[in-house]
Amino acid sequence: MNTEALSKVAIIPARGGSTGVPRKNLRPLAGKPLLWYIVQAAKGAELIDLVVVSTEDEEIANFANTLGVEVFRHPVYLSTDRSPSFGVVEWALSELNRRSSNPEICVLLRATSPFCQPIDIDAALRLLCSNDKFDSVVSVSLAVGIHPMKLKRLSAHGELRDAFEPEGSTPIRRQELEPLYQRNAAIYASRSEIIRSGKLWGSNCLAYVMPEERSLNINTEFQFKVANLLMEETLQNNRTGSKLKT
Repeated sequence: MNTEALSKVAIIPARGGSTGVPRKNLRPLAGKPLLWYIVQAAKGAELIDLVVVSTEDEEIANFANTLGVEVFRHPVYLSTDRSPSFGVVEWALSELNRRSSNPEICVLLRATSPFCQPIDIDAALRLLCSNDKFDSVVSVSLAVGIHPMKLKRLSAHGELRDAFEPEGSTPIRRQELEPLYQRNAAIYASRSEIIRSGKLWGSNCLAYVMPEERSLNINTEFQFKVANLLMEETLQNNRTGSKLKT
């Protein structure tokens, strides 16, 4: 690895275990291991100087090595079911510093966001780099069909109660509700001092809004099946488009 100062580093945590989808990082999605997609997106981003896959798993490490990225072997305790991804990012930044690399910006990317594209990563970084007063950028997507007014609680007897905002007995049309956004878990870009302070994003954070079709985050078997169908359709459309151009 080049030990010269690096400006922007993408860090991709990839643990071997997974409760929701066993071995999901290496599980084939439309013919490619899930991890492959986010690595290609990171490598295709113009503003990323180095891509790091950090794992405790030998099989994942061996596969990542074939993709032409830097592979870190982080401690096993960072890869339990209760270990947040931030611990891996924090450890990887320390490891980069130990190797005399001092990135200005760290970008956490997740393999569970296979539809994230290079243009998304670059757009998030341009947002951050063009606004000195902001310390981080987090990707979000429009919360379709989810609004505090629509969220309910059930009493012990099964009675329906408003959870946050009163809705009344006549539902308001979706188009009339204030647009709300949710973190889609795809991109977290922060200046390195924010990571060193123990936070994944800072108090001065910008939002990068990603379209719904690129915001699917895989946490369950059902989501994996949906993603597989969507990816196969996407690849088929790309192949058809290429044939039409020739």
